[in-house]
Amino acid sequence: MPNPADLPPEIFTLILSHALDEDVETQKLLSLSRLSRGWYASLIPRIYSSWTYNGASEPFITLYKFLLTVLRDQQLAAEVQTLRLGNWGFYPIAAAPAPELQFPDDEIELVCGAVRRAGIAHLEEEILVSLKRRDRRPLVALLLVSLPKLRRVWAHIPRRDPVLGAVLKKVINPGHPEPSSALAELSELYICQEPPVLPPWADSDSEDENEVSTPESWDSLQLNYIWPAFYHKPLRTLSLLYLDTKNASTWLPASEDRAPNKLSRLEHLHIVAIWNSVCAYADMHALISQPTALKSFTLSIRDNPYSHRRNEIISNAELWNCLLQHQETLESLDVCRSKGMHRDMNGRFGLIRSSFQKLKHLAAQIEILLGGCCGEPKAPFRLKDTVPTSIESLTLYGDEGFTVHTDLAAQLKEMVTGSRGDSTFPHLTSIVLDDSYVLYTDDGINIRPAYQDLVTVCKARGVKLRIEETFNSIGSLNRYHQLWGEVLYMQEDGEARHSAASETRKRLRDPVELILKDDGVYGEEMRQLHNNGNDRFTSSSLPADDPAIIHTIPFSDHRGDTAYMIFKNAASIPLPPLFCFAIYFTDPFTTTVPESASMQSLYEVLHPSQNDLGYIRYDMYFLPGATPEDCVAHYNTEKKIRGSPKDQIRVFETLPLGEDHQHHSQASADQTQKQLRIPGMVKKYPCLDDDYRSVLFISTRPASALSSSSWNDGAGLLCVEFDRKQTSNKLQLPQLNESVIVPDLEQDVHFTSTDAHMSGNTLPPIRITRCPLNQEDPSYDFTRREGPHPISDTIYDVAHVVSNTYAGPWVEAGKKGWICWR
Repeated sequence: MPNPADLPPEIFTLILSHALDEDVETQKLLSLSRLSRGWYASLIPRIYSSWTYNGASEPFITLYKFLLTVLRDQQLAAEVQTLRLGNWGFYPIAAAPAPELQFPDDEIELVCGAVRRAGIAHLEEEILVSLKRRDRRPLVALLLVSLPKLRRVWAHIPRRDPVLGAVLKKVINPGHPEPSSALAELSELYICQEPPVLPPWADSDSEDENEVSTPESWDSLQLNYIWPAFYHKPLRTLSLLYLDTKNASTWLPASEDRAPNKLSRLEHLHIVAIWNSVCAYADMHALISQPTALKSFTLSIRDNPYSHRRNEIISNAELWNCLLQHQETLESLDVCRSKGMHRDMNGRFGLIRSSFQKLKHLAAQIEILLGGCCGEPKAPFRLKDTVPTSIESLTLYGDEGFTVHTDLAAQLKEMVTGSRGDSTFPHLTSIVLDDSYVLYTDDGINIRPAYQDLVTVCKARGVKLRIEETFNSIGSLNRYHQLWGEVLYMQEDGEARHSAASETRKRLRDPVELILKDDGVYGEEMRQLHNNGNDRFTSSSLPADDPAIIHTIPFSDHRGDTAYMIFKNAASIPLPPLFCFAIYFTDPFTTTVPESASMQSLYEVLHPSQNDLGYIRYDMYFLPGATPEDCVAHYNTEKKIRGSPKDQIRVFETLPLGEDHQHHSQASADQTQKQLRIPGMVKKYPCLDDDYRSVLFISTRPASALSSSSWNDGAGLLCVEFDRKQTSNKLQLPQLNESVIVPDLEQDVHFTSTDAHMSGNTLPPIRITRCPLNQEDPSYDFTRREGPHPISDTIYDVAHVVSNTYAGPWVEAGKKGWICWR
């Protein structure tokens, strides 16, 4: 049989494209390329057309050698059109000490040449030093500017990458008369925040606000280093996943302030904001106004009705005003806000038909199009009046709009059939409805008759009607996977690497580079590890002969007064959890502490069955007549003396592997009490709002009621937030010695930063809110769109984020027989 490679190259290449799948393994292609020179010449472009690097499973040397390959062979470098890069961040604090790497002189010269060509010669010495420590960040930056035909990049970038930032600013210099030739063909860029790798003690307890470990940096994409991408002239598609929009207006000037040569030529902009980002109008306007002529725009943001900053989030009406800039060019619009949760006075879009006459694909919540959110009036028009006649596909997200606009099925039928039976939407071929309970009858199975009728009408008209469930706050499920499906696994690997580094570093194959195992057992092992770290601790997970009980353990606070630790654990293991909240009892007439049964009852109220995270400890203090200011002072002093629970984690991880504390298990009760070390106190709590870092709770119940086991009487607890953040982008805040806002204990208090800004005041050093204990509390009204959050829900939300850090060592210590901390 004649060699197919002897055919003309274009015919042989066509045969290969039909014979080989798109996702065929590179190793198979390499094997085929060794058959002959003809096979080699035809397959090399395919082998090098795309390259993938996942730093969670591949070492430094893999990336380093590939960079050397493209630096030495410009012909191969010109073949690379697609890069998929992830988990290349370098965190020295998380890695074990290791000897520095030594490179041959010729390799150093190659790297130095690339540094100079990238225009960052001033960083040359620093880069060489960092490479010896296996810092992969400079390698990626140099790789990007060494591929002349690069067109598409998927990148999970680290929280901090100054080399990348320097390269982008040098390459993408709008004011430079002779722009760089690097990245000259880059037209698509998809960026996500890389999951960080942190040691167990380097998270929310860090005192440095700029640490990589601060909560907002864990999983949020920042604009600090990537903002020049908006002005890269060849770039047409930019996708920003889990973006923190904060300070976008600082990095990206308003369109009227830009110089003529500093224009964004983006045509497709996709923004998925991180869940806790305050998408303020100024920042969102800066993002949307950068492109001069968008063809498609995707936006997903989360409205938090319980946040004190809820009304700073851009409203629908404000978003409409921003989008009007692109009314002449926009063909696809996909906007999704949190389902059923919105800011006050959210507003709606105007008549889309009169402005966006080229729109072909529209996806949005019904209330964005027709109003009616949060009791606001509905629009004076219907769907058929606002949707452009050019529309080809319409997607409607739930949930509130489905409930408010009860005639939605009829409105959609009007679009499909028209008032006279002839549709005024000749191009409409697809309608997608979010999978909302409103579409179904009371049995939750059958479609309501109105929507069954719509199905019949659509079928007759040739319109595909589908019901699909979408992510709660990510927007279209199809759009999400379309943009990120190729590299989502890198995000999962990065999260697994973080879990491994945080909990059981011994499971890492290479602790120096934090490389995950790649054996056949790794996948199941890491899934099990991840599940163990996040599973709720319940009595069902304990041996039948050693069920969980609520422990009440007394201890002495820094003043010598008796306090109590309350937590749930196995009956035979009174080992206190490491993550804690403080509860103060301040009634002036409290002369005796509550009975154990009453304190245990309070634990059960704070941990209803759906929120039973077992790895939480409550430290209960009794300060008769204390003010909230007194409680904060007591808390800070206690924290200063006892330190952080990370101290116990460090001791636990540095002990020999076989250490099991058997001698403690056999100790007498008196000895155990003497040896007992009270765990430290949390310095900063994750997932609090943007203004305060610490929290405690106060019970003002009368002394006579403290012996009662019934806590859901509507009195609730005071939630006291303090340790105010001092940031440069906020208003000037008062000094800590200013007076504290002390509430009337008989009234609800909800002092918000929005209230402060509107009244011309600034945030108080301490903010106090009376909150219901849980959702069963008589004072809790789930129908309210604003007001205090149940304390049990707040505890769950905060503690769930740090489960990997605190729960893992506590569970492992319990398995080893520990009954107290060293």
